[in-house]
Amino acid sequence: MKIKSFSADAANHSKFFNESFATLNEKGIQNLILDLRDNGGGRLSACNKLFKYLYNKPHQYTGRASMVNRYFSTSKYIKNKGLNGYKSPLRMLYIKKDSLGYYSKLSTSKVLKPLENGFNNNLVVLINGYSFSATSLLSANLQQVNRGIFVGEETGGGYNKCTAGTMPIINLPHTKLKLRLPLKVIQTVNQRLLEGRGVFPQYEVKNGITEVLAKKDVVMEKAKELIKVN
Repeated sequence: MKIKSFSADAANHSKFFNESFATLNEKGIQNLILDLRDNGGGRLSACNKLFKYLYNKPHQYTGRASMVNRYFSTSKYIKNKGLNGYKSPLRMLYIKKDSLGYYSKLSTSKVLKPLENGFNNNLVVLINGYSFSATSLLSANLQQVNRGIFVGEETGGGYNKCTAGTMPIINLPHTKLKLRLPLKVIQTVNQRLLEGRGVFPQYEVKNGITEVLAKKDVVMEKAKELIKVN
């Protein structure tokens, strides 16, 4: 199962997952290779739904989304003001504050039950340096519950957290370049002490220039080899 993105506007992830896992169950498939390589992330809800198809126990996918402040002080640099709830100054909608600081609730911060027609058989997950953002959080959650064997390279996105959520486009005042700036920090619940690194594979395998020119996918070959062993 190759998933290139969780943010494609034309994609209907729910329909794809529903139909795909129904087919896997109907055919009694025992082994699934989930290819998340070169997937830069996207919608947290899509990743969370896929996780629920792959893990058969209740699980809290993320904590809350935290922020430094309720207001974005440099709102004068925002492009297309008034869209998506952005105003001047930019008011962060649905932001609350407690002893830990500013935050907003996420649907994924609740302990959710798995889906009935999930896949509970052998799973191999392929990752690489362009597995970012929500894709990295999905990989981290799967690894935390020991779901699947990971093959490939360390993810580019972090294991513990990513910055996402509200992401206005900023017009930089001097260079005039446009910068998409994420304002919320979204974290996994069960974090590790090692900060600033991604999800590590159990089997590190890289497609080098020789393999690319020969159109040979050694990462996929390793995944198929592991499935045969199991």
